[in-house]
Amino acid sequence: KLWKDTAKEFGIDYENLPKVRKKIDKYILSTELLKLQNKRTPISKFYFLSSNRSISLNESENIIPIIDSKDKLILLRNHIYRPRFYRGLNKEANIFLSLANLNQKIQYSMLKVPKGIANMKAFLKESIFNRDD
Repeated sequence: KLWKDTAKEFGIDYENLPKVRKKIDKYILSTELLKLQNKRTPISKFYFLSSNRSISLNESENIIPIIDSKDKLILLRNHIYRPRFYRGLNKEANIFLSLANLNQKIQYSMLKVPKGIANMKAFLKESIFNRDD
């Protein structure tokens, strides 16, 4: 699913895509239009995106490391797509074990993103790709 401004930024013709709901400018992008990666790629960092600018007291800080294991686990659990689906399949324990395993292996950070996709490219270049950590 893509918002209208995101589709525009990526040069996707959203006019022919079905809308999620009539009065919302969010569109369904079918998997046939995507270039999917066929090989596995290891994850070393995980960023939770937030537009909430009040996360940190330091306004110039765009990346806030998440250190506490409990906070990491809760954030991961809350961001899993369709958690009720896993509960209905009795897979909740498997998911929890996978999350606990990930929790110990990778670095987590909260990324305060700018409003609007058009600002994202410069923001990511400045905040993530020019960093040493």
